[in-house]
Amino acid sequence: MSNNEIYEDFNECLKIGILHIPSGRFLTAEVFNNEINISGTALRRRQVWSLITDRKNADTLFLQNSLGRFLSVNKDGKISTSLKSDCEERFRLEFAPDGTGEWAFKSDAYGFYLTGSDTQVSCFSKSPVWWSFRLATHPQVHIRHQFRSRYLRLLNDGLELRADQPYPWGPESVIWIEQPTMVASQGFGRGPNIPLVGKAAVSRLGRVAFRMPNGKYLKSNGEMCSEMDDSTLFSFEYRPG
Repeated sequence: MSNNEIYEDFNECLKIGILHIPSGRFLTAEVFNNEINISGTALRRRQVWSLITDRKNADTLFLQNSLGRFLSVNKDGKISTSLKSDCEERFRLEFAPDGTGEWAFKSDAYGFYLTGSDTQVSCFSKSPVWWSFRLATHPQVHIRHQFRSRYLRLLNDGLELRADQPYPWGPESVIWIEQPTMVASQGFGRGPNIPLVGKAAVSRLGRVAFRMPNGKYLKSNGEMCSEMDDSTLFSFEYRPG
């Protein structure tokens, strides 16, 4: 498939870094020999993956690296990258049932799950292997209430969100999606009480917070606060189709 055909048939939905749990290292696409490993300690070009959906099969997605190559798996579970986008390059997303926001990548062709450690990356696990993620950019979004068919806006008092707009309009309808800070000098967490690595710490890095136009964050109980903390973090599930 040519690049022109890719951009005609595909939709690039999101750019992310994929974090291995519990090491907190990124799935990395090396330039040399197009190798795939889990070595990145920061989200740079080699660690960015584009989630791309196909209009003809919107329930699956492709993972494309910064070199334009797609993550691919063969019948033996071997991971490589390919310029083509066919059945061996298709994945399905699954999400942790406990609401932590962890993701699993399942080969659409063979039904096995992506797994790995350090230089060993494969797709031969019969049960879900959970990963976390980092947004490559922190987008500004409008949020639409699924059942009311109305968009959220921040009221003038700055204390309440209300879904009452048929169309998003004005700065009060703009919401920022952010994530906990990933500070190399403090490890993969935020603050001295967060472990350097581990399942809980890495999972936390994949959650998101919603920052309002007035700079405040939405809490899980509907209130607003000035600082991002655990009460402002939500699990994020991307569902193709």
